Formats: sequence, structure tokens, C-alpha cells
Amino acid sequence: MEYLKSSDVLIYLADATNQLLKNRGNYPTKASALSFYEEYFRTLKYGRHVLFRNFDFIMATQHNRVSFVQCVHYCIEPADGKGATASGGSASELLSVADYFNCITMIC
Repeated sequence: MEYLKSSDVLIYLADATNQLLKNRGNYPTKASALSFYEEYFRTLKYGRHVLFRNFDFIMATQHNRVSFVQCVHYCIEPADGKGATASGGSASELLSVADYFNCITMIC
């Protein structure tokens, strides 16, 4: 049980179960519930599980925080100026701080 606490597995099991219970109408059979858990842990593995989640969930584990930063980077990388310059855009096309803020809040 100590390992489960130290590895944050309990947090993810609780979250997956809560999400499944909220959407139980979409998963009426055991097989569909198992496929839900499979997809949940697949998104966890690849770091997409933090998209459109609240601040408390993102801050709950180190993996969540790292995944969130990677998602933000992936979403705003094309607009960070390097992509714009490489495609012929000018430096005036760079995003402002407010633009970055809006991008990040759309991810949450």
C-alpha cells in the first residue's frame, strides 16, 4: 500500500473511477468499463490526461505538472515566433503575454 501512495497510483485510480461513475451511462458493460480504464491510463502514459482539467488535478502530482507543461509547449510551439519566422512571418506576429495566457486557459 505504501508503494501505491508514493507512486501516485491511488490518485489516478480514484480519478479514473470518479470519471467512470460520472459517465456510467456511456459504459454500461464490464467490457466497456475496462476499455475506459485502458484509455484513461493510455492518456496518462502519454501526458494528455491533464487537458481541460482543473488546477487542483494538475497540481496533484509531479507527472501531472510535467504533462501540463508539455501540453502547453506543444500547443503554443507553432506560434512561438520560431515557426512564424521559418514560414516567412515577421517578428511583429509574435504572441503577446495575453495571447499566451489565453492559450493556456483554453487548455485548462
